Amino acid sequence: MKHLNIYFRITILAAICCAGLIIPQEAQARSGEECPDPVVMPLCSWQSDINRAFARWKSDFDYDDCDISVDLDDLKPPKKCTGGTVEVKLDDCDNPRDNCSSTFTVLTPPAPAANCPADKEMGPCVTQGEVDAAFYLWLREFKPEQKCEVNQDIGYFEGTPTPPDHCGGSVEVTYTVRNKIDCYEPVSCTRTFTVLETQPPVLICPDSRQEAACQTQAAINAKYQEWLNMFQVDAAQSCPGTQGAFLFVPNAPGKCGGSVSVTYVATTPNGCATNSCTRSFSVDYDNEAPMGTCPTGDDGLTCLTEIPEPDADDIASNYTDNCGIVIGVLTSVELDENDCDFVVTHNYKIYDDCGNYTPCSITYSGGDHDPPTGICPTGGEVASLDDVPTPDPDWVASAYTDNCGQVWAQVLSVTQDGSGCQGFTVTHNYSVGDACGKDNNVYCSVTWTVPGNGESTLSGSCPQGDNNLQCWSDAPTAAEAQAIMEAAYPGGSVVYLGSTNINNYCQFSIAHAFSVVDPCTGDRTICILDYSGEDLTAPTGTCPAGQTGTIPPPDPDGVAANYTDNCSSVHAYLIGTTMNGFNVTYHYRVYDDCDNNVLCSVTHTGAIRPGNGNNQTDTGVALSELDLTAYPNPTSGELFIKFGELTGEQATITLSNLYGQEVLSRTLTLDAPTQELNLAAENLSSGTYLLTVRTSNAYSTQKIVLNR
Repeated sequence: MKHLNIYFRITILAAICCAGLIIPQEAQARSGEECPDPVVMPLCSWQSDINRAFARWKSDFDYDDCDISVDLDDLKPPKKCTGGTVEVKLDDCDNPRDNCSSTFTVLTPPAPAANCPADKEMGPCVTQGEVDAAFYLWLREFKPEQKCEVNQDIGYFEGTPTPPDHCGGSVEVTYTVRNKIDCYEPVSCTRTFTVLETQPPVLICPDSRQEAACQTQAAINAKYQEWLNMFQVDAAQSCPGTQGAFLFVPNAPGKCGGSVSVTYVATTPNGCATNSCTRSFSVDYDNEAPMGTCPTGDDGLTCLTEIPEPDADDIASNYTDNCGIVIGVLTSVELDENDCDFVVTHNYKIYDDCGNYTPCSITYSGGDHDPPTGICPTGGEVASLDDVPTPDPDWVASAYTDNCGQVWAQVLSVTQDGSGCQGFTVTHNYSVGDACGKDNNVYCSVTWTVPGNGESTLSGSCPQGDNNLQCWSDAPTAAEAQAIMEAAYPGGSVVYLGSTNINNYCQFSIAHAFSVVDPCTGDRTICILDYSGEDLTAPTGTCPAGQTGTIPPPDPDGVAANYTDNCSSVHAYLIGTTMNGFNVTYHYRVYDDCDNNVLCSVTHTGAIRPGNGNNQTDTGVALSELDLTAYPNPTSGELFIKFGELTGEQATITLSNLYGQEVLSRTLTLDAPTQELNLAAENLSSGTYLLTVRTSNAYSTQKIVLNR
């Protein structure tokens, strides 16, 4: 650089406080100055970038002092928001032709602006998917105007815009553009996205219909179907693709009258709007019953057989109906009979085809007061009482006839008079009647005679008793013994004298004394009927089968229920218990009231089949169930035994495997509610075992599963 003693001026153009005015600044420098190239900052630069560039620009001026009046170090750059130009001139003091200058320019940034689309409207009859796609495509049209070279303005939505419901509605969107270098207030635009409301479908629904009565069901059905076919959706005024349907289609009303309602419903394909209509289809009721004249009956009848048989079709022929068809039905026949008088009523209902009916009751009455007519048969003489015929009502009835038909006879009594020496008269007394009642009866007596022989009718010996009876109840009573005597002496007069009883129930002796007097001679015979015996028969029955699984407690009553005795009730008693491996046998005695007994042994098998070993204990007394619970079961090793009752006595615990072999035995005192066994410490393999706990008068057996 040259160092000349030539002075020059530096003219500085600087912006003054945001007004953009330029004021020259001068300085002197020696000859040999150099100026940098002009600088124009990119539009919308940050102040920090401007400051750094301005510093570099100032440092690029090369000059020597020549009474400098202005120090460039104090020169400030333009502001980012207001812009401006700084110009520096170097004037050569010796040679003006060597003067130079340079500028530093910051352009004023443009104000932010938003490019916003117009309000958008779509629908109706759109889906949510269509609305969402259009809405987000519309949002992409919102953009900030790109006016800067660097640090472009930033655009954003206020909040999170959400599309409106596809059934109808509007969403207002506010889009804001902010100047990135913060020289201007943000600007905003607000637009609206609207989905037109989906309107309910327009339905074509026929009016409710009223049909007249007296039509066939086929005609009603056809008209009903034709009416249903009129329900439609007006496609021109409804969303495309809208379909209608009935909620439920009932059957057509009956031809006799009635009404049904149908509801036709249509919903737009997007599910936004529904419309429905409800109409009724009715048939007038046929409430008119058949009309006609009910025939009269007859009140001068003698016999029930004179009443005609019911004829519903014949009665119905007397009636007509407004709709044509009539049907007669016999509903009941009422018979009111008092001895020989009767009243019979035939009750009918005359129906039309719709269930309307007219009642018709025809009454017949009269009475049969004439008894059967005929001649009562005669008996005759027979050789002995054994030859007297048995009373025969049918034989007697065959001798009579009746004006109304059937005749019956019944035996009223049989009487016997006389004796063997005088002869016998046996009379069979009958009542002969017809079917109308007892007041028309006549009486008929048929007499049989047996000639007398003048000799005693008593012969033979007294009846024998029975000395081999089993039960007290088998011995006849005094009345039963008298019947035996009278059968042995049919012609004698049997008189009961008395009885003697020697009885301890199980061994007994009974004697009945009678006297028999011969009616012809007056001779008397004394008979004593002896009955004795003893109950030596034990109860009979089947010993019940045992159970497999959990051993039940003894059940004497259940055992006794399987037995019966010839003379008395049955009782069972437990006399002992035998244990063999996993088997427990209860021994019972089954007794009757006379100490006859039979043995019954019931064997129950535990949950695991016993092995070949034999561990038998006969306690001689009944063992009760020991109240305990073993847990957990299955167990991995530790087994806890919880006792329901603490007795303080000794108990033996044994564990047996599937083959009945004892693999563990312990003795413990029942003085704690819970006892513990560590099966894993006994080196037992996984499997199923039978746990038995026994005290002097109780036991329990349970299946235990070990899973190690």
